[in-house]
Amino acid sequence: RWNEAEGECDLMEGYCEKEKVLVIPSKDYGKSFREAFEETGLDEAVERICKLLRDFRFPTEGDFLRAFACVLTPAAMQGGLLGKERAPYFHLTKEEQGTGGGTFCQMMGRLCGQRPRSISNLTQKEMDLAIGGWLMGSSDTIAYLDNITGDAIDKNANLASFVTEESYNARALYKQQFIDVTGRMLMGNSNGAALGDDMIARTVEICLHNRPDNYKYQDWNGEDGQEGLFNEISGNLPDYLGAIYRIFNEWHSDGCPKGKISGFRFKKWEKVLAGIIDYVFPEAFLMEGMDRRRQCLKSADQQMLRSLFKKVVEDEDSVGKQLAAACLARIELGRDAEDDRVGNRAKSLGRVLRKLWPDESEYQFDDLFGVKIEEDWAMSGNEKRYYRITPLERSEEVSHGAEIIDGMLERRRKSSSGGEVVPDCTGLASVEEVAVKAAVSSKVDADLSFEIAE
Repeated sequence: RWNEAEGECDLMEGYCEKEKVLVIPSKDYGKSFREAFEETGLDEAVERICKLLRDFRFPTEGDFLRAFACVLTPAAMQGGLLGKERAPYFHLTKEEQGTGGGTFCQMMGRLCGQRPRSISNLTQKEMDLAIGGWLMGSSDTIAYLDNITGDAIDKNANLASFVTEESYNARALYKQQFIDVTGRMLMGNSNGAALGDDMIARTVEICLHNRPDNYKYQDWNGEDGQEGLFNEISGNLPDYLGAIYRIFNEWHSDGCPKGKISGFRFKKWEKVLAGIIDYVFPEAFLMEGMDRRRQCLKSADQQMLRSLFKKVVEDEDSVGKQLAAACLARIELGRDAEDDRVGNRAKSLGRVLRKLWPDESEYQFDDLFGVKIEEDWAMSGNEKRYYRITPLERSEEVSHGAEIIDGMLERRRKSSSGGEVVPDCTGLASVEEVAVKAAVSSKVDADLSFEIAE
């Protein structure tokens, strides 16, 4: 906590009445949080966080930047940089099963010194009870909706309230209680869930693509894959938290440079994280690509279209060719499907595609497919629509999107400054307060002090 009389951070061992937590100093890491912070420079800090993300395959720079911001968000939230505003819902859209969405969510929990609770694809009542049990039964910062499908999120109006409000009416078996949730964060992963307008306005999406079958994971002291990643974090937690707070410290000391703002609903979160992202990766745009992604997140048919388009691009007689809705229906149902069934399905597909893309133009779907829509008029005077489906180019040689991370790091090395400086940081907590509160929340280290930033 911040000691006004002494002008320094003061973290007492035992129960902290002000923060309402039990502070237990850690003796397991061989170094204190303060030592890890002081020995880590900004460049090393950025590269350390990037290394955590290298085994995830991000299709675009925007996805990587939002993943980087996600790693920083619990510190910003717990440290008071967001004030009473909540952190947004982070949704990991997976190309298919096994792309690492659940691993990413669990990694986030371990960076908080915890093991996050997973909530499966349940009914609304069961989901509400599971969230209530999390809030009442633990102090864990993060919970995540695991492999959600269909419209389970769209139908649960309580989720939008939970992500937005300062307090939440939590329900568990035979219990009901209003709980302060400003220190909690909700995540989720899916390969085909529809979020609905309310949740989309509160969502930051991170898209993940598949790794090849022969992919070789990073080596973490003789271990690889998910187990190696988790053991690396658990065994070196002060190093990773020290890196996170070094980034906050440098950004704050430089006057809180601002970044490009998109007008996202969570204004304080975007102001802080966009500023840090632009400071760390000059000229980067945190919310790049989110506008077109929102159209896909609205559709409960996302998974169906992904499967259909995959069949189209795998068929050399169909890929890139002009196809009517009836042709797409025939490809989906099979060449031997009855004509009546194909006709009914063509009408349904036509409605879905027109709702998703109402205008004649070129679009990208799920960062996997290019969709070109062409319109013509038949002799009868009726409008005819055709679709050309092509695969978007993607590198198979670099199998985890590391070329994006390497490119961002190279851009950083070539730049000597990061964005326009805005000296007024009124309303933002100091980095000292961020570090203390988040260290308290994570129960990492009670031996912590900082000098006052100018």
